[in-house]
Amino acid sequence: YGDGANWASFFTRNPGKCVAITFRSHRQEYASGNVLEDPEPRTRVVDCKADRSDWSTILYELNRNTTQEIVNTILLHDESDLQTLSNAIALKRLIRINGGTQALNLDQMGAGRVLGLPEFGKNQDHLLQSDVARYFYLSQHFYKAFEEDFEDEMSVIDKLLRSGKYNDLISADELPPTSKSLAKP
Repeated sequence: YGDGANWASFFTRNPGKCVAITFRSHRQEYASGNVLEDPEPRTRVVDCKADRSDWSTILYELNRNTTQEIVNTILLHDESDLQTLSNAIALKRLIRINGGTQALNLDQMGAGRVLGLPEFGKNQDHLLQSDVARYFYLSQHFYKAFEEDFEDEMSVIDKLLRSGKYNDLISADELPPTSKSLAKP
């Protein structure tokens, strides 16, 4: 797809193509043989418009999780996406040296907290992993991802409340109808 000598040649020779690097993992399914597995990256070339008008939509679609799989995809269309990828790598390192994702809880935040900043060397190699792909995606679709996660969790709460298990707090009959129950004839 490129000239074989210069990585940037891919972008100039293929304005209507993107490189997609996808990490797939089974959703919290631990079975014999996959407990210590990291998601394996799969690389492919996908069609996209040269003017990037569909890039964001393609990135969103390639990061759609299912009930069985968690999918994280990096989508590279031009050199600007390499900067976004660099930012995702830097974010991963920043989180790691400051206590990991557990330290991102609001309980851990406070005025005057000192953050360590990662250093990067000119010839330093970086490992692409699923969390880097997730940060890449979130840098473009944070609000949409938040809304979807929020709706998923609210659905779980709604099902629990409607189950009757918490009738001592609120009766299922007292809850407002769901959009699904309103749609039924």
